[in-house]
Amino acid sequence: MPIVTTSKRGRSQVASRKSKIFVIAAVAIAAIVAVYLGARVTRPRQPQPPEVPDTTAKPATPKVPDAPVATEMGPKVLEPEPPTNIVVAATTNDYVKKPGQMMLPNGTILTFPPPKEGETTKVLANGRIYECDSEGNWRDTTKRKLFDNAFESNFANLAIEGRSFIPAFLVGLDPDAVMKTLKKDYVLKGDETEEELAEINAFVEMKGVALDYIEQGGTFDEFVTEMASFVQAERKIRANSLKQVMLLYKDGKIEEAKTKAESLNAMLAEEGYKPIKLPIHVRRAFGEEVDE
Repeated sequence: MPIVTTSKRGRSQVASRKSKIFVIAAVAIAAIVAVYLGARVTRPRQPQPPEVPDTTAKPATPKVPDAPVATEMGPKVLEPEPPTNIVVAATTNDYVKKPGQMMLPNGTILTFPPPKEGETTKVLANGRIYECDSEGNWRDTTKRKLFDNAFESNFANLAIEGRSFIPAFLVGLDPDAVMKTLKKDYVLKGDETEEELAEINAFVEMKGVALDYIEQGGTFDEFVTEMASFVQAERKIRANSLKQVMLLYKDGKIEEAKTKAESLNAMLAEEGYKPIKLPIHVRRAFGEEVDE
């Protein structure tokens, strides 16, 4: 094989051509890689204009939550059980009167142990007191409020015979307010019973006594204290007098008991005390006419 030799200039030209070839190849490879990578890179999104709300659309209806379900351990609202002795009639016309039963004005029927024939029993219902007989008849015997406040009620107890009052509830009050109450007139309703009228008259008379006491220089507190002592002494002497008369009556000494009662009542009147109150059967034995 022949040996080919080149000069220095020829070798330089060959090296230059090789170098150009390498540069062209490198540029081609770089272009291919750039195209490949550009295909995989996500281009940034173009900015979108803001959405304009639709004013014609109706707002969504809020969902109503379901009612809570009561559990066995949770609190419960229970209807009260009606009393076993009360029955409600359909109408008033359906009611048939019978012993041991009564219909109230509101249609409620009350049952109770009937009283014996010829006797009556008291039934308490809805804050009222009813008197019922053995045939099913009844009447409202509830005492109505005759006085306006606690002061007048307690003062009336001081005036009405047989009542008890508490002096501490009447003393230490405003003198001007007390005087205003004492001077106030009592206006009747017009349908008072005889018993109610007696209590009202005793109340008004006692107010007059208190005013007289105050006008003579005393105070209302002193009047209450004096009346408390007076009432206590009166009750004691009247109780002792009644005991003397009843002992004679029980021994069968009717005339002697009658005479004793008359003399004791005269003595009580002199002291300013009320006469003794004898039982109906004793007054009949003395020959007095007594209304039932």
